[in-house]
Amino acid sequence: MAWYLLAKWFHIFGVCGMVGTTLCNGLLHRMALQAPNAAARQTTLSQILLLNRWVMAPSFVALIGGGLAMVSALSLPALPGWLSTSMVLTAVLVLAFIVGYGLEHRLWRLAGQPDTEHRYRRVFLLAVPVGLLATLLSGVVIYLMIRKAG
Repeated sequence: MAWYLLAKWFHIFGVCGMVGTTLCNGLLHRMALQAPNAAARQTTLSQILLLNRWVMAPSFVALIGGGLAMVSALSLPALPGWLSTSMVLTAVLVLAFIVGYGLEHRLWRLAGQPDTEHRYRRVFLLAVPVGLLATLLSGVVIYLMIRKAG
């Protein structure tokens, strides 16, 4: 039972890191859009990339590793529907993270180049739905987890 509780702790830690970083990304992107110059914009975008690398990615590892360890500890004969749905949505979240990270890296590169405002805005408009999808899916997965726990 101690193994299960440790896995649950890592899983919850991962959820908190993922959701917190997702929300911070949105706020920092807003700041980047309002930055007074290209250097300030690029600095803000570099902070987003660092957050994703040092907080979001390890949070996904903790979330997924903890979740798989809990499922393994329960020895379920079949996965309940809420759990299967959560696992699929988490896989979509990981895909959104990978796509979003690539878009954020492109934004960072564009912010440092002269006369790229139009391209920057175009890439930003591609990144917005990815971020909104990640936020929405995070909320759905958390709802499924809380509803199951309750």
